[in-house]
Amino acid sequence: MQKKCLSILLMVFLLGTLSLAAILVEPSRFILKIEPGKRESGSITVINTGTLPADLKAVLYDWDLSEAGELVEFQAKTRTDSLDGLIKFNPRQFTIQPGKAQIVRFTIDAPQDGLEHKGVVFFEESFVPPSGTIGATVTTKVGPIFYVAPTNIELALQFNDIRVVQENNQTFFKVLALNNGKGHIRLTISYKLQTKEGKTLKEDALPEQVILPGKSVNQLFSIADNLQSGSYRLIVVLSYFGYTRFNEGVLEFSIP
Repeated sequence: MQKKCLSILLMVFLLGTLSLAAILVEPSRFILKIEPGKRESGSITVINTGTLPADLKAVLYDWDLSEAGELVEFQAKTRTDSLDGLIKFNPRQFTIQPGKAQIVRFTIDAPQDGLEHKGVVFFEESFVPPSGTIGATVTTKVGPIFYVAPTNIELALQFNDIRVVQENNQTFFKVLALNNGKGHIRLTISYKLQTKEGKTLKEDALPEQVILPGKSVNQLFSIADNLQSGSYRLIVVLSYFGYTRFNEGVLEFSIP
């Protein structure tokens, strides 16, 4: 029993030590549009902000978003929008000393199928527990996300429902939209809540919505609590990352 306790304590100590090798990457996201037939190059800065050397291996993965908006990774070349075969990066394996940085350079070819391709390059470090101790191999991953599309990509967002909804003394802005284009869209919604006479009660912006091709957003966003009886209007502005295009509308509603 004493030996088992010592093994557990040793494992806790080792895992605590492992966490000292803290890795950051800059930038954390690339959104690239490349002319068909052309190639683009760039670099990733990998920084060791910890106190131990970090032995890292760069690995490309495919990815998608879950219904909860969380990144789900897949082995490269699993998905039809994989970056496998389009991206090359170097070096793939290296050691960074504490307080130091490593530049990883990449080149990416423009997709030839007219689609946006996605990937994530994870810089992985694995810790294998010493023989005779209790525990499993721990792998830490950190890396930038890539969106890569040809410059002539077709983008389309279809709004199926935009309205104000009241539930339990709360006022919500409802958005139902489908991305039926070939690349992702980053949608930002800003609004002004006003009385019918034009007095502004609240002005804010909702969190950015990332809508992947073939996916939809169907959400209620809270904009006010316990509004008094009366007539109101909601001035809504829809803007899109990377584009000067925007949509503006006015929704009038009443609280009984």
